[in-house]
Amino acid sequence: MKTNQELKNSALQALSGHWKPSVLATLLFFVIVGAANICETQFDQGAEGLGSLFSLAYCIFVVGPLTIGYCNACRRLLNEHQYGVIENMFSIAFNRYMHNVALYALMTLKIFLWTLLLIVPGIIKSLSYSMAPFIAIEHPEYSVSEAINASIAMMKGHKMRLFLLELSFIGWMILGLLTLGIGYLWLMPYMYTTVAAFYNDIRPQE
Repeated sequence: MKTNQELKNSALQALSGHWKPSVLATLLFFVIVGAANICETQFDQGAEGLGSLFSLAYCIFVVGPLTIGYCNACRRLLNEHQYGVIENMFSIAFNRYMHNVALYALMTLKIFLWTLLLIVPGIIKSLSYSMAPFIAIEHPEYSVSEAINASIAMMKGHKMRLFLLELSFIGWMILGLLTLGIGYLWLMPYMYTTVAAFYNDIRPQE
């Protein structure tokens, strides 16, 4: 198993000299996500609660598939040196669109229900399900439930390791806030590519 620093170094090596496509993809992703907030405000001006309903649908049917597309585009950057991050983000998101929608919706619902019990169980389940977006794309023959169950099995004994890996970015997150969010354009591909390296490290070798 690689150390957290080794995983980060793998991500930085993949991104070295190719930050531009990753940053542009992240900017586009943020613009699309931000559009939900603008539309929610506009809808709520016409009918109370309609904006929240629209925002939920937008997250499931737009943000969800794009999130799966983004993280797998980062993995392709890491594994195959495919630098068309924007193209890969959209092609992965919409190639098996309804499958990605169903996966994101089920993961979100499960995490939400666990969070209703307590915050900690919600965090634990979030970590357990975190590899499902990679598994679903790598194994298109898996159903949504099979991808989630495979993630749960894969993450046994690794949840704390992933938690500490994500926690190690806290300094960069604070710096991103101090730059009014601009730093996140670089932080997000760095984090997602590192998580992709983590997935490569724990996935069963075929």
